[in-house]
Amino acid sequence: ISVTGVQTCALPICVNTKVGTKSEQIDRVVINRGIIRMRRGIIETKTYNLDNKNARSKTVVIEHPFHANWKLLNKEKPIEITDNYLRFEVKAPGLKVTKFSVREMRESWERIMISNLTPDQIIVLVRKKYLTENTQKKLEQIVSLKSEISSIDRGLKAIQKERGQIFEDQKRLRENLRGLGQTTEEKGLRNRYVKRLNQQETRLEELRKREKALNQEFKAKQGELERMIVTLAQDLNPAKAGQDS
Repeated sequence: ISVTGVQTCALPICVNTKVGTKSEQIDRVVINRGIIRMRRGIIETKTYNLDNKNARSKTVVIEHPFHANWKLLNKEKPIEITDNYLRFEVKAPGLKVTKFSVREMRESWERIMISNLTPDQIIVLVRKKYLTENTQKKLEQIVSLKSEISSIDRGLKAIQKERGQIFEDQKRLRENLRGLGQTTEEKGLRNRYVKRLNQQETRLEELRKREKALNQEFKAKQGELERMIVTLAQDLNPAKAGQDS
């Protein structure tokens, strides 16, 4: 008698199935090309209940769906493997319900971009022993460098904001200058406006120099960050944490 993985009841054998899924602990942590990949096994169990309503024993061939990338965990080996099925031969004693389970494991990968890592996430990864000591130190250096780059970026944005405010103020001052006459009071205002414009030009030059220096520093640190991320590598079994790849 041959049965597939669906509920059937063709006397003298009735077959029904039960499916279960279990997620295993992460057993491999790979870091490569800027990505942390964590593998865990997902165990799929399908139980075939063979209800032999006849007094005589029967031999049942179970046709279980075949998944090329899944690992069979059964001690019992199939009698045949095709493109679509694993075929198992099972003895079903008379007037009994025989249970036969097929256990398979498939891989499930979780991914974290190193560029998105936070200090808190690193703490969690260390606690779970997903990182070697060397990898932990390098990731902490990467996060610290990211913080420095963010600080530089904030400095550049502050310069842009201040420059915009100066330009607006200069526009207002020049408009005021065009409307001044030759009275003593207006001459005094003209001197004050010109002095203010000169001070602002000096400040703009300072901002240009500061911006140039920050851009150079930003570029250097960004390059260093990219190099650190790309070159960081690890292939670790968490059960053996503490050993570098």
